[in-house]
Amino acid sequence: MFVVKLMGGIGNQMFQYAFAKSLSLKKKESFLLDTKDFNYDQLRDFELSIFDLNSKVASNEIVVASKTKKLTFFSKLINKFTSFSIMPKSTIYIEESLDYYPEVEFAKANYFEGYWQTENYFIQFEKEIRKDFNMKIEANDYYSSILQLAADTESVSVHFRRGDFVNNTQTNQFHGVCDIDYYKKAISYFKNKLGKVTFFMISDDIMWVKNQFKFENDIIFVENFKGKDYEDMRLMSQCKHNIIANSSFSWWGAWLNNNAAKIVISPKRWFNNEEKQQQTKDLIPESWIKL
Repeated sequence: MFVVKLMGGIGNQMFQYAFAKSLSLKKKESFLLDTKDFNYDQLRDFELSIFDLNSKVASNEIVVASKTKKLTFFSKLINKFTSFSIMPKSTIYIEESLDYYPEVEFAKANYFEGYWQTENYFIQFEKEIRKDFNMKIEANDYYSSILQLAADTESVSVHFRRGDFVNNTQTNQFHGVCDIDYYKKAISYFKNKLGKVTFFMISDDIMWVKNQFKFENDIIFVENFKGKDYEDMRLMSQCKHNIIANSSFSWWGAWLNNNAAKIVISPKRWFNNEEKQQQTKDLIPESWIKL
């Protein structure tokens, strides 16, 4: 058994769960989720309860035990009968960067901490991951009507991540936001490629989006209900195509789209922070278009 730490918002938590589930299937070991960070994080909560997951949360005792450094039997003998001293080996594996590290599969660790933001960690078990991320909560009446429109049209979800990416100075400097030119180029691409399409504008700041695109045709502005962000992810996954923001929430909305002919457009630049930007080569699936 091993433990995987959860942190961040729902998109980050989904990456961490997908990593844990895939590693569990590869190792043929059970896993637990460490959610204790959410006891102290005033901005984030455990959000995976909307999905039909068969996962369990680790107790504080198990988390502590999984992090405890241990000596092997051989090392204990060396320390006892020789002048050499071997330090205990850590049982914690901490992700070094956002790059893909296939060797993590063979790590002799009981506790894993990281973001694991690439499908390379779990694409081998794509069917299982998609099944686990089925929402067990039915869509409300408003979103049900929007979902039907998406099914009846050549629908393209367009996600604008603003919120703390705009309002929090530190977050803005680290992440940044996709500029309006990116969205206009992506929208033009779909119009030229597919002809008549319907764009479903999704955002945590829909009034800002309305002001930017108030003279456009074939657009539906989706009214977000506070506390129902998962409905936006469901809608993105049910649209036929996707334009995403530099957001893991947005990434999952597109990844969960089951349309075999889907076109996904992603921003080339994911972070303002140059060091982190250099670690994004494995983040975007090869079939997605970067603009």
